[in-house]
Amino acid sequence: FKKARQETGVLRAELDGENIPLILRHKDLRDAARDTTAFTSDTPCRVPIPSEENVRSVRQLPIEVDPPAHTEYRALVEPFFKRPNEPEYVEKVEALIAGLLERTAARPSIEVVHDFALPLQCRALTYLMNLPESEAETWLGWGTHVFREGEGTKKGAALEQYIYRRIDLALAHPGGEDFFGVLTRCTFQGRLLTRDEVAGFTNLMFAGGRDTI
Repeated sequence: FKKARQETGVLRAELDGENIPLILRHKDLRDAARDTTAFTSDTPCRVPIPSEENVRSVRQLPIEVDPPAHTEYRALVEPFFKRPNEPEYVEKVEALIAGLLERTAARPSIEVVHDFALPLQCRALTYLMNLPESEAETWLGWGTHVFREGEGTKKGAALEQYIYRRIDLALAHPGGEDFFGVLTRCTFQGRLLTRDEVAGFTNLMFAGGRDTI
């Protein structure tokens, strides 16, 4: 990286048969991120590297659109991401952690990912999305990764089926204050969000709020 950074600031790497340019200088990266006329995020399923075209069918919102749409989409979900500042939320997460630690301390050993990290994150995510904690049991059944398994083996179908099932449930019973219920009532540019737009927000929620962690 050092030689390429000094000479051109760009290194081209082969990944999954594609030639990917890596921007190596901090200033160049900041400039590229801000210049949405020359560089775009408006590429569904291709913002992550490698691309996720074979593991999801919806555009992740708001990260796979450019401003000004990005700004308007992002504003719709910001209230959920401010929930961790609420004392009641903090108390619930602290109680969750304390309970998991207590059960862990009572055992001679644990498998830290499946017995601690996944239960912690899945249950905490129900608090963020304002869903019943029992939903975490379904999410735990998906294993460590929702999108890929092993050497990039395709997954994602179970997640998409779950998301659309929850969207349909929210549409059939309007007024819910969970992530799905609120988004089915949100408007973008004067119209209600489509099912795929709601799915796009939720897909990113699970990608960033479960798999990444």
